[in-house]
Amino acid sequence: MLAALAATVAAIFYPAPDDQDPDLSGAVPAQRQGAAATRAPSTPAAPAAVATQHGPDWVASADDPFAARGWQPAPVTAPVARTVEAVQANEPTPPPPPAPLPYQFVGQMVDGGNQIVYLSRGDQVLLARKGETLEGTYKVLDIGATQIEFEMLSSGLRQTLPIPAQDR
Repeated sequence: MLAALAATVAAIFYPAPDDQDPDLSGAVPAQRQGAAATRAPSTPAAPAAVATQHGPDWVASADDPFAARGWQPAPVTAPVARTVEAVQANEPTPPPPPAPLPYQFVGQMVDGGNQIVYLSRGDQVLLARKGETLEGTYKVLDIGATQIEFEMLSSGLRQTLPIPAQDR
């Protein structure tokens, strides 16, 4: 009796290390050995069965108990086919169109063989002859019967201003 009391006191103050579970170390009682031998090792046990076999040392299974469950199987995602487009060399973007001419045709006159064109810009009236520069931005290149050709001095772009048809 005294030996049993000493073993009990020693077990209380000097417990076995955590990595050596007496149920898993081979000292399994005969009842548990029979239950473990009848269960196939390749099939996972239900969590309740695992908890009753090993007591508080419950081993979680691979199934998530909180995962969404339903009557339909999980949707199978088809692989996405990706098309590869050939990369084209960046073509130079065309220059932006020039700003519209700020002038409007008002009238014209021929004086001694020189053709003079009257242009308006807002409230201002300008006289233009072939070869003249207007306001330091546009040069009059040609005055024809149906249009006036200008060149923007800053960019070299050419623009035309149509002359409306007049009853003569």
